[in-house]
Amino acid sequence: GGTLPLGYDAPTDLVTRALVVNEAEAETVRHIFRSYLELGSVHQLEARLDREGIRSKLVLTRNGTQRGGVRLSRGALYHLLKNRTYLGEIPHQGRAYPGNHAPIIDAELFEQVQASRATHRV
Repeated sequence: GGTLPLGYDAPTDLVTRALVVNEAEAETVRHIFRSYLELGSVHQLEARLDREGIRSKLVLTRNGTQRGGVRLSRGALYHLLKNRTYLGEIPHQGRAYPGNHAPIIDAELFEQVQASRATHRV
């Protein structure tokens, strides 16, 4: 349950319940990770993504209401950049477990971003 992360769609296989990669959104997630490494600043990343028109995941609720599709805030970007779901894992209560879904980000890029975030932390 919960909100689907950018880059993934709802499971279509109700047995495995694995998230399905949304390739267009997945490329946006990869762009966000690569851009952060280039800029080294979430503040600058937020500004760049806003200029590029990159928005949060747009979701249509069961009652037909649209949610999301808004600019990515710094808080949302911090969360996205540390989200282990993008490695094909399921985070739960401070730990990560192997998931049934495909990763969007390779481990090397993810670790480079984490190292950069650690050096830029105030």
